Amino acid sequence: MAATQLNVGRYSTSGFDLNTSYAFALDSVVPSVPGRVTLGLTATYLDKLRQLTDATNPKTELQFEGTLGVPKWNMLGSVSYALDNVVVSWRAHFLGSTFIEGSISKSAPPPPDAYDMPNTGAKVFNDVSIDYLYSDDIDIRLNVDNLFNALPPTRGNNIHQGINGASIYPNLGTTFGLTLINRF
Repeated sequence: MAATQLNVGRYSTSGFDLNTSYAFALDSVVPSVPGRVTLGLTATYLDKLRQLTDATNPKTELQFEGTLGVPKWNMLGSVSYALDNVVVSWRAHFLGSTFIEGSISKSAPPPPDAYDMPNTGAKVFNDVSIDYLYSDDIDIRLNVDNLFNALPPTRGNNIHQGINGASIYPNLGTTFGLTLINRF
């Protein structure tokens, strides 16, 4: 008996990533208002993510972009305000709408009427944190994740439970966390 493993598949992808931030003293915009503001945006646009399970057979192509767990748009915006030893931050995570299946066979796509609601809809999840820099070595942080208790999609293949690629959604609702950081 002989067992042979061959890697004859192929992945191809295209898209772009963007990461930008801008920081400024607040008194440069509003005179006599102390503190520093930092704005940030990280974005990924996935134009194409394809897999050929057999690189020589185009009928084995699977489309992943825009399917469950792989949105075409994934963005994180943030605003932070710092004053003395305190930093207050807000983050908004945008996940673009996706098809409710984990992949689409290019040679045998699902019929257009396969689902009454075939897409998840775009979602935004908001987080806030307050960070207190107690000393050069100690940092105390309070986080509230999914501040408005935004629910993940609740249809399709158990999307709400994080199954089949849907683990990108916060499935626990609003959560609180307290972190103590000690640098040494």
